Amino acid sequence: KNNRLNCQNNLTKIHLKDLNLNNGEMKEIKVGPTDKESILIVKHNGKLHALSNYCPHFGAPMSTGVLIDNVIKCPWHGASFDIISGQCDIGPSIDGLNKYDILEENGELYAMVDMSTIKKGKKADMAKRDPTNETHFVILGGGPASLSAAETLRSTGFTVGFI
Repeated sequence: KNNRLNCQNNLTKIHLKDLNLNNGEMKEIKVGPTDKESILIVKHNGKLHALSNYCPHFGAPMSTGVLIDNVIKCPWHGASFDIISGQCDIGPSIDGLNKYDILEENGELYAMVDMSTIKKGKKADMAKRDPTNETHFVILGGGPASLSAAETLRSTGFTVGFI
């Protein structure tokens, strides 16, 4: 069964055949020949959302995670992602899930998927250090907690230096 139609702008139109989801349900949809080529379709408040299916932290299939309201939890390390925006709201990942548009044509549903993004997360927007800003923050400790602190500050627009 081929459910792929090539389109312009590196997008592939994926026919969402026989998609019968109730609110709060999700389904993995294969979009390529390998097991790692799939997207996730989630129905929330009567609306369908299409996302990349693999956690950007370590590649866990999100289709085996837990959906709580509009948040999906990674089954391996507990990262949480908002299904409406794709953004990660609880680590260990800082990158989000890619979002794909869903179109309806002649009563049929299609996901518009950039195939180059299905195996990787959506990079978090980070502010760059402003060399003219002489303010510095000291982050005590090391390891993942310190990295998370610095990344959280950068993702919220802080341009200070870190020590």
